[in-house]
Amino acid sequence: MFNYFIEFNGFKISLWTHPFVNLECPCHNSAKVKGYFVKSTSNTVNTTWWNGDGSYVDFTNPEAAAWWSNALRNLLATSGIDTLKFDAGESSWSPQLPVFHDSDLTYYPDNIVNAYLKTISSFGNGIEHRASRRSQEFGRLLRMMDRNSRWDFELGLPTLITSLMQLNMIGYPFVLPDMIGGNGYDNLPPSKEMYIRWMQANVFMPVVQFSYTPWDFDQQTVEICRNLMNLRANYTDTIIELMRSSVGKGNPLNPPIWWIDPTDPVAQVIADEYLLGENILVAPVIVQGAKSRDIYLPSGIWRDENHPNSQVIKGRKWLRNYPAKLEVLPWFTRVRAGPYIF
Repeated sequence: MFNYFIEFNGFKISLWTHPFVNLECPCHNSAKVKGYFVKSTSNTVNTTWWNGDGSYVDFTNPEAAAWWSNALRNLLATSGIDTLKFDAGESSWSPQLPVFHDSDLTYYPDNIVNAYLKTISSFGNGIEHRASRRSQEFGRLLRMMDRNSRWDFELGLPTLITSLMQLNMIGYPFVLPDMIGGNGYDNLPPSKEMYIRWMQANVFMPVVQFSYTPWDFDQQTVEICRNLMNLRANYTDTIIELMRSSVGKGNPLNPPIWWIDPTDPVAQVIADEYLLGENILVAPVIVQGAKSRDIYLPSGIWRDENHPNSQVIKGRKWLRNYPAKLEVLPWFTRVRAGPYIF
């Protein structure tokens, strides 16, 4: 009944999973006997992760990878679940020091990550993963690590943008940002202001992920978030087309602003703005209590989308103290490119 309700309303279900088999799991002993787990140099297969003691499936062993994959495929076939969220996978979760089925990889333990990703990539385009190592070729959603519900650079809101740009610049354009408002760790949930500013920062990124909901706050938050999602809906086709282009050409989806003006020394150091493609610039407010911000526009002719009928702006220019009340997301469209000034 629940699955029917979800599917009837156009939703798909993703199941969280991981590469571990806990010691108390009924299949652990038989898998251990068959050599399906990463061993340590002392021949133990035990490791500890955040949900207990278990073993890490040795994906360098084709039989182990097939056994694990088949178990998940059977689950998908019988449960009505559509896709999977693959957590963990870093080599640090292996027993230390790790020994793999593929002995050539023992001296390069990070290669277990590649074997894991090669295995999970067969589950289709709808999956997400968090571990990655030289795996740009797989082209799946790469989950940004957990963010804290903070305003600072201790994995707070500002790092949503810097991490997004960093991942794009090393060849991972399909970034799954962490949930709107952060995780609320240490019993510190996001404030209304943080939640709205986070939503504004996220709206032109590949995916929007909710855990805290707008109605956890008040009606104003609901209306602002609805307007932002409507704005995003207007650009869904653009985002999808840019994703397709990225697959074919390797272009970043959300590059830093210097991407379109690489010789501009000012653009090179801007860390609180980002682009969608090459023609949309997003400059969210990420400072607590701020009702305005300075915005830098790189080379080109720009239209202020909060004031689309106003005069266009020639780039390589600062907009000082741009008004941005809580409901305002500053963003701009480039209506004409360059030229660059060398």
